[in-house]
Amino acid sequence: MKHRRRKFVSLIPKNARIVEVGVHLGDFSERLIEDCAPRELHLIDPWKIVEKPEYEKALYGGDTSQAEMDSRYQRVIERFREQIGAGQVKVHRAVSAEVEGEIGEVDLVYLDGDHTYDGVRSDLELWWPHLPVGGRIAGDDYALGGWWGDGVVRAIGEWCARPDVLIEWKMRDQIILKKRKMP
Repeated sequence: MKHRRRKFVSLIPKNARIVEVGVHLGDFSERLIEDCAPRELHLIDPWKIVEKPEYEKALYGGDTSQAEMDSRYQRVIERFREQIGAGQVKVHRAVSAEVEGEIGEVDLVYLDGDHTYDGVRSDLELWWPHLPVGGRIAGDDYALGGWWGDGVVRAIGEWCARPDVLIEWKMRDQIILKKRKMP
């Protein structure tokens, strides 16, 4: 695992309720389970091809087929079969907007899904109300230059102008935003 993600995982409290948006193959999900022992981990990913030019270089666009996306989903289900059976992991083959209303309050949301400005902004708006004061939204790829252009940086930058947002930690392209009491 990348060094910055190791450091990030060390900051997450044990026994938390966590949402991971954008699961891909479940590598980071496995790290969350092993190092954080979450009480509940919701894995959210549509595992669906997006056939729009702006997504051509994304992990879910371009040369990837829907059959490959279906295979990735099945591998995640198999990878976490034991944790799913125990009720620790819940897999949602959907986008955030389709399932966030079912989940309730969470301690941490990790965003690594749709990296476009609209995608990140939508996830921030959907998940922020699910956090208690002290809860966190974290994200990957907080950087310029990827296939998403400035989408992640711009959406998070605008979000940080809110009075209830504190940038708690940043290392390279990882960032943690903490919800604080409104002044």
